[in-house]
Amino acid sequence: EERENTIDRGYPLTKFPDRRNYTSRLSMYGQERARESLNRLPAWLQNYFSWHADQRKNPTSETKYIVVSCLKGNFPCGGTSDRLRPLPYYLLVASLTRRVLLLKWNKPHDLYHFFMPPLDVDWRILPSFDRMIEPKRSAFLQSKITSFWLGKDCDLAIHSMEKCTRDIVKEINDCDKRFVQFDLIGKSYNRVNDGNLLFQTQSYEGEMPLINQWMFPNLYGDIFRVM
Repeated sequence: EERENTIDRGYPLTKFPDRRNYTSRLSMYGQERARESLNRLPAWLQNYFSWHADQRKNPTSETKYIVVSCLKGNFPCGGTSDRLRPLPYYLLVASLTRRVLLLKWNKPHDLYHFFMPPLDVDWRILPSFDRMIEPKRSAFLQSKITSFWLGKDCDLAIHSMEKCTRDIVKEINDCDKRFVQFDLIGKSYNRVNDGNLLFQTQSYEGEMPLINQWMFPNLYGDIFRVM
C-alpha cells in the first residue's frame, strides 16, 4: 500500500462540479435541509459525522478509511437502489471500526458527477486510493486493496448478521491498512434489511420495524440529505 509524505486531503475542488451550482431549490436537498436532517439523527451518528468531518479536514497519519466500491469490471454492483439501501449499515460498521466512510463508484461513471456532499461529511475518494485501483477489474478482484465481504453465510440461522458483523468488525479493527474495502456480496433483500435492522437497534431502541419490512424511510431520508 502506498504511503505519502504529505497528508492526503483529497482531490482539489476544481476536479469536481462547481458546488455553487448546487442550491436548496430542490425541496429534498441543500445545506439548509441537510442541517435540519443532521439534527434529527441519533446522537451516536451525529457524533460520527462530526468526527468524520474533522478527519477529512484535519487528517493525520493515524486516519484510516473504509471504502464502499463499485468499480468497472464484470462483477455486478446492482443498480442505484441496491447500492444505496445498505447505507445505514455501512455507517454502523464505519462507526464501530472508527474509520472514515468513503464511496468509490466509477461504474458507469464517478458518483461525484451526480451527487455532492452538501455539508462537511465528504465521502469522496482520495487520490491515493484511486492510484491503488487496477483498471477494468471489479472491486471484488482488486489485489492491492485489503477487502472484507459479508456473504450468504450470514443468511444462515447459525451465522446471524449480528454475529457476522461482530466478527468482521474485529477483523477490520485488527487490520492496520490505511484503506480497506467493505461490502455486502450480492446485497440480497434479507441481508440488507438485517444489516439495517442492526443500525436501527443501535439508533432507536423500542422503535424497531417489523421483521423483513422497510419501515424507516424518514431515517434514511435524513441520512441521504446529510451525505
